[in-house]
Amino acid sequence: MKKGQILVLIILLIIMSVVIWIGACHRTKDDQKVPTETTATPEGSDISLVTPTLPPEPTDPPVATATPTPEKAEFPAINASDFADLSTKAVSWEAGFAKFEDGTTGVWYDTSVDKYVKGYDYTYIKNDSDTVKEIYLTFNISYEKDPLIKILDILKDYNTKNSEKVYVTFFVHSECLDWTDLMRRIDSEGHQIAIRAFPSGMSGLSVKEIETKLLAVEAKFRTIFGESRRMYYYRPGDEFSTREIAVANALGYKVVFHCFKYQDWDKSRYNADGSNGKLNAMLSVLDNFHDGSVIQLTVSELNSEILGKVIEQGQSQGFTFERLDR
Repeated sequence: MKKGQILVLIILLIIMSVVIWIGACHRTKDDQKVPTETTATPEGSDISLVTPTLPPEPTDPPVATATPTPEKAEFPAINASDFADLSTKAVSWEAGFAKFEDGTTGVWYDTSVDKYVKGYDYTYIKNDSDTVKEIYLTFNISYEKDPLIKILDILKDYNTKNSEKVYVTFFVHSECLDWTDLMRRIDSEGHQIAIRAFPSGMSGLSVKEIETKLLAVEAKFRTIFGESRRMYYYRPGDEFSTREIAVANALGYKVVFHCFKYQDWDKSRYNADGSNGKLNAMLSVLDNFHDGSVIQLTVSELNSEILGKVIEQGQSQGFTFERLDR
């Protein structure tokens, strides 16, 4: 082979070697590219393999939900002319428990008042089948805090210790609602708050005066318990009129009389015979227990002293004690 041919061959071999080397370098770089999926790092390798983290998919922002506002308890609008012809004569409610001529016992009331209350929404006894052996203890609150606190303490202690609970209804006038903490306590301990006539009574007032007085009391009640609350039961004073009952009904109140009440505000009356005074008072109440009876008591020192025994004796006879709205 001639020298020239040998030289050309050598040059070709060099060129081929260079091409092969360049191709090998490119393959090495391709092998070192980061994969798109997570792979294990080769043992002994200095290369850190990073798996790309995708951003989270966008989500809708949470929808804000407003806290529902309790509906305001409304009072029906009344027209004074609808009551203009109704009687303003002051009459009294009298009732009690008695044994009748035929040997039966039951609740009586003075039927002469029928013409003044007939057709209106009132109660003095709840004697339907759902209220058998139930007694409705109701208390008229006057101006004394101490007896009220004692009565609440007795009820709370009894309900804490016994599975058979006792709940009562308290009738309040405007001044009582100034005792904000006591009113909240009555409500929180499960008892009912209802409205009573002003001590001076309302039998002779005009329609507007009756409405104004009742709604003024309700306004004070709402400052304590909120706009969604109102009272639904009304107790007249010792004397009442047809107009008073009619206006109370029109404003959404059920009128509450009684099966029994006694002179419990006069403690001396029941101490005339010494230690038997409290016993006589307690027996006066218990003797008038009858299925569904509405018992009217005063928040007084005397009743705070006999209440515990009245409850125990009543329950031993099979009676339970409930609020008027239960």
